Amino acid sequence: DERVDGLLPRCSRVAYAGDGRNSLNATLDGTLDAYEGGAYEAATANASKRTENASEGELNGAEAVARRKATVRLLQTHLWRIRAAGGQLEEMSRQVEDTRQVWELFLDGVRNRTVRLNLQATIATLALTVTAVPASLAGMNIPSGLEHAHPFVFWGLTAGLAAASAATWGRFMG
Repeated sequence: DERVDGLLPRCSRVAYAGDGRNSLNATLDGTLDAYEGGAYEAATANASKRTENASEGELNGAEAVARRKATVRLLQTHLWRIRAAGGQLEEMSRQVEDTRQVWELFLDGVRNRTVRLNLQATIATLALTVTAVPASLAGMNIPSGLEHAHPFVFWGLTAGLAAASAATWGRFMG
């Protein structure tokens, strides 16, 4: 089915996107930790030292701190968005997995029906073989003396073989 064929590529794309999200999440976490930890204070101290000898194009200490805080807020906003996208990816991954499980159940049912039909055909063949073997053993062109017997003999033998065939079918299917 076309829907089943499209399921596996979707699974791999969701997994690939989840890996990319995890990588980006770790990178942004590291960057935020660096800004919020000692690297942030060191960068602020260096910025205030530079403003003492700065030219007109450079920022003073307060502006550098404000810019760094804005950068941290921007990175935090992006991190939150990435985490939200990660939640959506996880939800999509669960939906794909649920869909895969439903399809497996459906295909199991189809396989069970196919196996049952195959079993019924095999038993029907066995039941018909029960009637065919005596006829083939007696042969159709060999004179046995039954050719001139009363028709009840023929019909009795036919009924006996039909009963044996029905009993074979009933034994295996019942």
